[in-house]
Order: sequence, then C-alpha cells, then structure tokens
Amino acid sequence: RYGTNQTSDLTGDISLKREKLGVYASGNRYQTAGYDLNPAVFGNTVDPFANYTAHTKLTYDFSSQWKLVLS
Repeated sequence: RYGTNQTSDLTGDISLKREKLGVYASGNRYQTAGYDLNPAVFGNTVDPFANYTAHTKLTYDFSSQWKLVLS
C-alpha cells in the first residue's frame, strides 16, 4: 500500500508444507517521509521513520489430534 506523505506499507509472506512439517514466514516494512500537521509550530508532527517486522512459525503434525506450533 502507498499513501499520502510518501507512506508505504509492504508485506510479503510464504508458507510451505511437506508431509507433517510446515514453515511460515512473513515480513513487513512500514515507512513515512514524515509530515507536519501545524506549520505554525516549529518541527514535524511526525518525523520520517521506517519500521520493520518479521514473523516465523514452525508446525509439526504428530497425528490428527496432536500438533506442535512454534512461533
């Protein structure tokens, strides 16, 4: 996604499963060029920044009733 103030929100993920083992990974980058809501006051309301997030999950199916999930 891309919006005002050069703000972008990018996300990608992948999921793989082979027999009983599954792997999921996700990454995100959120950034803005900053903005000023009140030009009469010195400085930006929000300074430019970039924020990164990552998430992984590992699953293993022992049986139809038992599953291990590590996240």
